[in-house]
Parts: sequence; structure tokens; C-alpha cells
Amino acid sequence: MKTFALALGGGGARGLAHIPVIEALDDLGVKPTAIAGTSFGALIGAAYAAGMRGKDIRRHVIALAHNRGEITRRLIAARAGTLADLRALAAGAPIVGVNARDLGTFDEDLDLSERLADRIPGEVTAVAESAIRSRDDAARMAAAGFDAVLVGEALVRSADPGALVSEMTKSLVVKA
Repeated sequence: MKTFALALGGGGARGLAHIPVIEALDDLGVKPTAIAGTSFGALIGAAYAAGMRGKDIRRHVIALAHNRGEITRRLIAARAGTLADLRALAAGAPIVGVNARDLGTFDEDLDLSERLADRIPGEVTAVAESAIRSRDDAARMAAAGFDAVLVGEALVRSADPGALVSEMTKSLVVKA
């Protein structure tokens, strides 16, 4: 059987269009050998890679959409970068992103991501966001305990994004 990889783009709400594609893959009983995504596509891809089926992702997104106040609270908490906010976000969230970029200054600090990784409960899918530019960065985040990385800027700036994804995922352990 031929294998395939799944690349999911971003663009805010347009990323929701990936959910029916994942549901179709589930219905066909096929799984990609690699998943890559940017922006919202990275979040959908991380959920899928973590084992969520398309229908489960759809249900979760619908539930979140019906509680905008909770979403706003979680987004603010996720970007605050404090341990207390991280715990509040993780209390029920199936996926937590840790952004290495300070959104006030745009400074990046992968050390912060490493320090917070072990504070994320094991049943939560942990996504390292920002400052991931190389295989070494991706491996460093995997070693810190992250389940996925969100790579955006490095892919946009790369002359060969496919080669960059291939290099970043080479010999990394994929958790099932």
C-alpha cells in the first residue's frame, strides 16, 4: 500500500476545513505516515497525531465555539506564560500550546518552553510553539516532553519547506 503525508495549512477559521478531510481519512481507515501543519492546521494536526479521530476533533471544536468566554480566558492564559495560567488552561484542555515567543517584545526563549513542559499533565497533548527552526530545535522540544511542534516562520522562509519538514522529523520518535 502506498503511504502519504498530510500537510495542513492555517488561516484561522479556514483551518476548520481540515476536519472533514480527517473524518474522510477515518472513514477510509487510512492514516498518514507524517503530519505537518501551520497555524490552526498545526493544532488540528497535533490533535489528529495524538490519536483524536475527526469526529472527536469536530465535537471538541463545536463545544469550544459555544463557549466563547471560556475560549477567551484560555487564550489569554495560554499567552500569559505563568505557571498558574498554564495549570488553569490544562485543567480540561486536551491540547496545550506553550509559545516561546513573548508576544509583547517578540523575543523568543526555548528555555521557557523546556521549563514549562514538565508542568503539563501527561494526558494533555503538549505543543511547543514558535522558535522552532531546525531539527535540533524540534528534537530539543521532543526531549523536553512536547508531543508536537508548531513550525510556521521557518517553513515560510525556507527555500524548500518539504525538505525542512523531512529533516525536522527524521528519526524523531512519534508517540502513538
